[in-house]
Amino acid sequence: RGWDTSPDSVTPVYMPGDSITIDSNIILYAVWDAWNYTVTFDANGGQGSMPTQYMFYGVNYNLNPNTFTMTDMIFRGWNTKADGTGTPYNYLDIITIKENVTLYAIWEINSYSITFDEDGGEQVSDINNDFGTSVTLPTPVKVGYTFKGWYEGETLYTATSIPSRDVALKAKWEANTYR
Repeated sequence: RGWDTSPDSVTPVYMPGDSITIDSNIILYAVWDAWNYTVTFDANGGQGSMPTQYMFYGVNYNLNPNTFTMTDMIFRGWNTKADGTGTPYNYLDIITIKENVTLYAIWEINSYSITFDEDGGEQVSDINNDFGTSVTLPTPVKVGYTFKGWYEGETLYTATSIPSRDVALKAKWEANTYR
């Protein structure tokens, strides 16, 4: 960038091409710019945008917070390869780069729960699984009653896969009549 009389200077006093008058011995020290590199963030199938992050060679920096989103997915970190087989970086890791790099968002599918209130019937296991996974809702038994279905509020629940939210269902029963 230029020259200075101090070996620790970061701002040059003399610029290339400057004319100076020397009336005694002088030692001039080069003032260098650090190499500037970029970290480019790729949503890797997600939505949104993130600005490029600029870093100087050999200096530690925190990665910018992720602002990408992906429906029904959780952000798990960054990687130098889109398929996750490169160098991984966690959210807000401190990194030092020595070249331009692209970091790819790594996504993991969200998991959700279907919980059951048997309303006096035999206990059934709650279902915890990844979004979109096929499920078969259990059919509980209650002595003296016929099971009429699982309800979310007043609505019969008929989904056959894990929804994109947690769901709490309650059994609806009809009393058997005997003659």
